[in-house]
Amino acid sequence: MGSKLNTWLDRLLERFCDPHLFEGIKGDLLELYAYDLETGSTQKAKWRHLLRVIGFFRIVFLNKSRSMLWQKVALLRSYFTTTWRVGLRNKTSTTVNLSGLILGITACIFLALYIHHEWSYERHFTNHERTYRLVIDMEYGNELVELAITPTGLAHKVHSELSQVTSHTILRRYSHFHFHKGEELVSIKRMYRTDQNLHEIFDYQWVAGDPLQALKNPHSLVVTTTTAQRLFGDSYALGQTITADDGSIYTVTGIITDPPATSHFHPEAFVSMTDPTEQLSMDAWRWAAYIQLKEGVQAAAFQQELDQLANEIFTATGHNGRGKIWVKMQPLTDIHFTSRRKFELEPNDGNLLYLKGFCILFLLILLMSIVNFINLSTAQASQRLKEIQVRKTFGAFQGNIRGQFLFETACYVLFALLISILLVGLLQPAFEHFAEVSSPLSIDWPTGGLVIGGFLVLTYATGLYPAKYVAKLAASRNPKTKGFRSSLVLIQLTLCTLVISATTVIYLQINFMNQQDLGFNKEQVMYVNLDQSDREHFHELSNALQQLPAVTHVAATYQLPGDIPPVNNFQFHTADGEQKLVCPHIYVDHGFLDALQIELLAGSNFKPYRGEESIGLIVNEQFLRSTGWSPQEAIGKTLKSGTRFEDKIIGVIRNFHFNSLHTAIEPLVIRHASGSQYMLVRLATQDLSATINQMTDTWQEIAQTPEVNFAFLDQNFQQQYNKDEKRADFFAGTSLLIIFISLSGLFGLSTYAAQRRLKEMSIRKVHGANQWHIIQLMTGPFFRLSLLAAVLATPAAYWLLTRWLQNFAYAITLQWWMLLVPVSLLMLLVVSVLSVKCFQVVWINPAKILRNE
Repeated sequence: MGSKLNTWLDRLLERFCDPHLFEGIKGDLLELYAYDLETGSTQKAKWRHLLRVIGFFRIVFLNKSRSMLWQKVALLRSYFTTTWRVGLRNKTSTTVNLSGLILGITACIFLALYIHHEWSYERHFTNHERTYRLVIDMEYGNELVELAITPTGLAHKVHSELSQVTSHTILRRYSHFHFHKGEELVSIKRMYRTDQNLHEIFDYQWVAGDPLQALKNPHSLVVTTTTAQRLFGDSYALGQTITADDGSIYTVTGIITDPPATSHFHPEAFVSMTDPTEQLSMDAWRWAAYIQLKEGVQAAAFQQELDQLANEIFTATGHNGRGKIWVKMQPLTDIHFTSRRKFELEPNDGNLLYLKGFCILFLLILLMSIVNFINLSTAQASQRLKEIQVRKTFGAFQGNIRGQFLFETACYVLFALLISILLVGLLQPAFEHFAEVSSPLSIDWPTGGLVIGGFLVLTYATGLYPAKYVAKLAASRNPKTKGFRSSLVLIQLTLCTLVISATTVIYLQINFMNQQDLGFNKEQVMYVNLDQSDREHFHELSNALQQLPAVTHVAATYQLPGDIPPVNNFQFHTADGEQKLVCPHIYVDHGFLDALQIELLAGSNFKPYRGEESIGLIVNEQFLRSTGWSPQEAIGKTLKSGTRFEDKIIGVIRNFHFNSLHTAIEPLVIRHASGSQYMLVRLATQDLSATINQMTDTWQEIAQTPEVNFAFLDQNFQQQYNKDEKRADFFAGTSLLIIFISLSGLFGLSTYAAQRRLKEMSIRKVHGANQWHIIQLMTGPFFRLSLLAAVLATPAAYWLLTRWLQNFAYAITLQWWMLLVPVSLLMLLVVSVLSVKCFQVVWINPAKILRNE
């Protein structure tokens, strides 16, 4: 290598080194190389020289005139260094900003998953946008009755008469369908009878069988994979036969995958029509009807033709006491959210108002996080004035300063986004279990696009205003952001008042539904789902259980309170002629009223069944309101149902809630049943464990049942409110998060205010200001903003919550204290947050602050 640089190293260094620095670097390297040659070996000197040359390949020494890339890299490195140092210097504001962003983004992702789950109802069906359910609006007296069921043949009639319809199908639910599996009786609670056109509307994924032929023949059975496992175990189900409890034999002709939970009905199995001509009948009003329109058909225009057809099918003023009938179309995707009609296939627990509320919460949490960031960023602007002025002095333009602050924001947002995604991945199983949803995060291009889009939107939303504001600061002026920051704080406090008020009223409503008098006593009542052996020994079991000292009553029923009862037409005679009422009916025995402690208003209860041909009916008060009878007048009246059933009313009972308080009490007919699906047992004991053991021993001794599963009726009934309670808890959690983010921002602002006004307050204390005066000066602006927020939020909260309560058939009355308590709580929280820094200012020694002045 000699005394000069090696040729290739010389060229390499000259190519990449800044020309202004090259000669100096080259000389230094030669001197060091010559020194190494004098003090050591040549080989050692060459290696040291090579390492020194490599060490100069750093951004600061590179030729920046050859490529703009190096300049940009150096600029970004400078921005990152500044961001890191500013973050460390302002630990409180950095912590508040990052915690607000991380919690806000995490909550927003979970809310987005929940909203997507609710929005996706019915959208897994291929032509969901062209699929509608036919529903009935019927005048009955002075009321408009909205029905989810139609006559059996209506869908077929619409399809055959109107060319815009491409296909149709009908469904009828059977709540208790039983099949024999050896000695075991397997209960199918969601069995649906349907026609062979099912696959044209609901295109489930078929594991086995031909969708075109599976439901064509009578006694054909299509089961889900779960039901197939329950009925046939691990053996192949297709083609096998199975016997129902009535002796009918069914053949499995198809197997479908378990339908998604995002549907307004959740079938366990489908069974074909026993009589193909039944679907042409217009007498039986028990079927849900669905149609599919051709592409391009406008729903509004088709509805006009449907109205004309309905007028032809149903006379303008009908018989049996009804008035005009309208046939309406209900979009398939709207059923889950908006349908509260009588006789739904399954209860619709969706609520469009809830979904809108969660969308609003999503925006509020995002807004709170953004407001916090903007507030603290603009508040800190005065602390960085010197830095900005120095940069301007050395030639920085507004664009450079704006870019620096946007880069700082991007670093914060990117860090918060990455931590939030990690938290979502860790907490998602717990979230899905709690919210009872299944919306896994997928790693694909749409998700990646959403993440990138969210990152860009958050960066610009949180950083654009602070960056533009700071870039425009004149070197001779201090920032004037007090009014702007006060407006943002006012928005935060107003929204906090709203969510606290909403959370309070929601929990009061949930508690009201849980504590409301149902008209029957569900406490200390147990029930057992009976199999075939239990049914055969029912009377022996009933007599034996009633001998136990802790058992007061035993009853039989085919439906439990909380189940969806079957419906039927009941025809009766009045002064205005024959009338008909469509209403639920249940089958029970003579012990039902006593077991549930339901009050009998008139007439008598059922007598024990002794084989008589007819023993009468019992109706509730709501049935009498529909007929115009008094309880005494109703006794002895005859009700007809179908072509064969006719019986007299023997008793009238007080109204009771057979279903949840989401729906109003409906007319109800109670029929006597000699058999049953469930046994009810009322207890009077404090030692439930010992009593259950006694009942189990008695049961196994008589019925030889290997296992008896007793369950509590109150827990079964409470399941109707589970989703409401989950939503309330979810809403409360997100509301608390909004409050936390808002108060953390308030804490950050109070910290900044305390630092900025520390000298001012010290001077005031020297001049005789007392502690109370200092506290008033520090907390006054924020307290006045809290009062203004309460004034703005209270009317809005009253209006929104009044509308929400209208969704319940039975709701609390909104009172003044329900809105005053949230306002008082907000005031207490604001004072608590502000007092932390206020007392630090109050108790500090002014001499420590003013000694250098």
